[in-house]
Amino acid sequence: RAGFDNKGSGATLNKQVTWKIKEDQYIAQSFLELAVAVGARPVQMDLEFYLTTQEIDFADTFFQTHRSVLDPDKTIIGLCPGGGVNPRDRVIAKLWHIDNYVALVQQLMRRIDARFILFGSHEDQAYIQRLIRYVGPAQDNIVNACMKTNLKEMGALLKRCHLVITNDSAPLHIAVALGVPSLSIFGPTNHLSLLPDNPAHIAIQSSVACSPCYHNSPFPGCVHVKCMETITVDKVVEQALTHLERIHDQYHHSGI
Repeated sequence: RAGFDNKGSGATLNKQVTWKIKEDQYIAQSFLELAVAVGARPVQMDLEFYLTTQEIDFADTFFQTHRSVLDPDKTIIGLCPGGGVNPRDRVIAKLWHIDNYVALVQQLMRRIDARFILFGSHEDQAYIQRLIRYVGPAQDNIVNACMKTNLKEMGALLKRCHLVITNDSAPLHIAVALGVPSLSIFGPTNHLSLLPDNPAHIAIQSSVACSPCYHNSPFPGCVHVKCMETITVDKVVEQALTHLERIHDQYHHSGI
């Protein structure tokens, strides 16, 4: 019986592994230590997310349906402004303010004429609707996929994006598993434990002294939520443009 020993919770185990979620260690490595404890020899810790022919066909049809917006010659950015919901609690503090996403879309449209696909669940509809309502003329270059896909279909669409910009959320980890470059925004959670050490995945971690504070346990609560407020739109825009340029250079130099 192998498992994690966290504050005495591993008392019934005969193979106990220290739970290191508060440390700067990728969580996949922490879980692989369970396998090591029973004699396995892990050879890699990449996440995997499998797409069927049906889901790939869905993405093809989706792009064809929205071909006037999702021009293959344009930069396609997947935008996931929601999240923060899990079976244990709802952590609104993980969300970068939706008005910041509005400004982000407007600035990227002016700088690189990007095209956007918006992703989200029913919990995120209000955020998505606010973004579309306030983004102005840029909404002509947005396709709203919120509540229009299942999880695997969303993955197939994410796979077609050049970059995914998101809070700490499920779409981020799906993008990582699919090998889609990402730019993520972290406040209460720790990007070092939730993202692999891979230049394709860039995180902006809040610089406030109390960040991160949320370590895979019930959210401790916060009276100010300053961590996400200190991350500016300009910083995210510049990181996105730099990351896209790097991605383009790598793609070009690969000879593809």
